[in-house]
Amino acid sequence: MSRTVSPMKLLSVNIGRPRPNPWKKLGATGIDKRPVRGPVAVSAPGPKGTGEVGPGRVSEVVAS
Repeated sequence: MSRTVSPMKLLSVNIGRPRPNPWKKLGATGIDKRPVRGPVAVSAPGPKGTGEVGPGRVSEVVAS
């Protein structure tokens, strides 16, 4: 079985910086993601400069 890969185009990179979360038991949340301009380095465990470590695997942090 052969698989064809189509070219993809990256439309945006959105980063959620840690912010106080008064509604939950967790002290901070990164749910408020915003687009960033310019290059973003991505490596395990996630994009550099985002504050806290995410789920721990690049495949979980970088999603389509």
